[in-house]
Amino acid sequence: GTGRPKRLTFLGFPYMILGTFKLLGVNVVWIVAINMMMTLLAIVVTGQTAARLMAHRVKCHTPAGIATMAMLGVALLTYYLNHSVLVLKEPGLYLSISLVGYVFARMAASGKGERPWRDFALFTLACVILAGFRGNMLYFLIAGCLMMPWGGRWRENWKFASALLGISVVFVLLGNYFSTYDMAQQQNIISGNRMSRIFGIGLAHAPYSGIVGDYFNLPAWRKLLLLPVTMTVQFATPFPWVYGFRDITLSEVVCRIQLWYLV
Repeated sequence: GTGRPKRLTFLGFPYMILGTFKLLGVNVVWIVAINMMMTLLAIVVTGQTAARLMAHRVKCHTPAGIATMAMLGVALLTYYLNHSVLVLKEPGLYLSISLVGYVFARMAASGKGERPWRDFALFTLACVILAGFRGNMLYFLIAGCLMMPWGGRWRENWKFASALLGISVVFVLLGNYFSTYDMAQQQNIISGNRMSRIFGIGLAHAPYSGIVGDYFNLPAWRKLLLLPVTMTVQFATPFPWVYGFRDITLSEVVCRIQLWYLV
């Protein structure tokens, strides 16, 4: 039937699960394996992004060395360790945002001689995932397309950025069409009201709150001053031992992910 949607719902992840079950059989292992694959790909893409950005700036390291160090650092993200072994849409978001970062890095690095169609294909793939998994994140891509060309080579970048902006707008429209939510829900999420409530009551965020304080009620200048602290803390949260609203030891997390990382 029809009616007013009660919450923000994106249909891409449920349909991915349905399609996987139809093709491979009803087994949650397939979904966990896909999530782990997307997480590992996000790590690899992040390494390639670091190499693309820094290869012409750091002469003492090869692109492969730069990519390896970046991949090792990203692989320690607790979000990746936790979410990659759960039935969540977040691994798809990690992969898509990593792809977007790789494409945007072209405008900040020397992209001469590289074929733009490959970047367009990767950016389109990222937009497809975001439109299906969490379409409201596509607005940030539009902001990125408007900001990135001004990094120093705007005469060379504006055509490339304009094409990316067109792709983003198309997928914003598609994402809104295939999702079920209303503008009140959208404004509630963008304003941070819902996030601030979760931050205040969520057990998994208690250590974060203990370090940065009542973050959502701080003035903007305090948030800017705290940016190095919040970025550092964010690297390690949600902490494994309080994840899932119960006590979880770090060894339990390692046991859950070590086999997949070995694969």
